[in-house]
Amino acid sequence: MIDGVGFDRVRQNVQQALRDCYPPKTDSQVLRGDPLGKSENPAAYLEKQIRKWRLETEQDIETDQLLTTIFRNSIIETMPSQVRSRLEEVGGLTSSTSYQEFRDHVAHTVERFRKDKEKLCEQQEEVQRKLVQMQLEKLKKKEKEKAKKMLPVRTDTVINTGMNQVPAQGEFYQVTRQGPESPTPAMEGFREAVPQVTYPGQDRFKQQPK
Repeated sequence: MIDGVGFDRVRQNVQQALRDCYPPKTDSQVLRGDPLGKSENPAAYLEKQIRKWRLETEQDIETDQLLTTIFRNSIIETMPSQVRSRLEEVGGLTSSTSYQEFRDHVAHTVERFRKDKEKLCEQQEEVQRKLVQMQLEKLKKKEKEKAKKMLPVRTDTVINTGMNQVPAQGEFYQVTRQGPESPTPAMEGFREAVPQVTYPGQDRFKQQPK
């Protein structure tokens, strides 16, 4: 009791006056929570963070302009670099917009970032798959060329035996039959030197003209 007045009746007012005169120092580095998870819902993440700030500061974040700006900047800093750069380009996002607008904008930017990242990963996987396929086709082509060079080569050549030429397998020579050779002068002289012998009745065997 102070001066005959019960302190409990004014305790709340006194504490509020002290808080107004000496507001607690808010360290955004201490209040900053874990970064957004890869698959975490961004709206649920914001709700979790704002409850933490209210518990630590014992104040409503959205009723104090200074705390609102500090809180929203802290949220933006915990985002991936691509999301952070997009949010920083939006004017008045950390001060003049309502909490619902801020939450919806953050959630939309995060979802867009995740879709773009997923699409990029799919494109990279497709490029990698095509590169592997091209390498395999190139390797198969080299193997075929190597196997082709190792096959035996068929050479259809003529074997020279010194006297005659024998055709190799796959080749044929055309043989032309010639008539009887003409008698040489030596043979003619030999015939003249041999005496002609006649026999009795030889004329009977001469062919009679028809």
